[in-house]
Amino acid sequence: MTKITFFTLGLLSLASNFNVQAEDLTDAGKSQYTLLNPTPPQLMRDWYTDHAGVSPYTIDAGHYEADITAVSYGYHHRNPANGLLTVEAWSIGTTVIKAGLLNNLDAEVTIRPYERVRTSSIEHTFVPAPPPIIIVPGTIHFHDTRSGFGDMSSRIKWNLWGNDGGMTALSLSGLVDYPTASDNLGNRQFEGGPALEFAAHLPCGFEMRIDSNVQFFSDYSNARQASFENLISFSHQIIGRLEGYCVFNTETYTTPNVSWEGTVKVGANYRLAKNVELAAGILLGVNGNVYDYNPFFGIAARF
Repeated sequence: MTKITFFTLGLLSLASNFNVQAEDLTDAGKSQYTLLNPTPPQLMRDWYTDHAGVSPYTIDAGHYEADITAVSYGYHHRNPANGLLTVEAWSIGTTVIKAGLLNNLDAEVTIRPYERVRTSSIEHTFVPAPPPIIIVPGTIHFHDTRSGFGDMSSRIKWNLWGNDGGMTALSLSGLVDYPTASDNLGNRQFEGGPALEFAAHLPCGFEMRIDSNVQFFSDYSNARQASFENLISFSHQIIGRLEGYCVFNTETYTTPNVSWEGTVKVGANYRLAKNVELAAGILLGVNGNVYDYNPFFGIAARF
């Protein structure tokens, strides 16, 4: 594990001791509600979407959430020693559907109906030529476009505390990626692992989230590897129903000679109605083989 992971676990331990003072209503009057016996509307908890990081709060039993990223565009440009590499990726209609199974347990599935990735590269080469010129420079242009259905994924999340009260909340979840992508768009293998999601309501109206997860996968030599992802975010109401947030995310690998990856995400949510939210933002690459920038726009609804 990385130092960031140990730091995360330390914060969670501290928060658990602090949260004992807060009353959690999870077992006090809503434990009888299930997917088939929905929570009455007047008892539904505050709604937190996952745009600023996966929240530890679950969807109320018997209710649903649909979070649709209408469009997302990623741009990646690099200058290797022997040429240029540009990657452009479009994702249309990526949808996360959540269902409340119990008062403190929900499940979700992510569907990526359409993805398009275009790769362009220019490689500098040297080719033989007749005397007196021994070699002359040249270039090779390469273009590749792939499109189709993307990988699907699923998550099941169990809230441990704070779902219905308290200054902090913690959940434990498990996630799995499925190799459903067409035209070699995805990872072509099953990946998955456990995750922790933590949130704290801070002074002056700020909310902090910390997410940590481990993903197990196989590298190109079929050796078992793992990635460790850690996220921290801060959000605050800007004005009225408009909320802004900033997220810093890192991912490290056990795979040899693979550097860590980092992104900064800045975005805003606008609560159009009690159960409808608009979302827009941009991810900026910090380090590693990530997109230089990745703007997105979407809408979420709870029902």
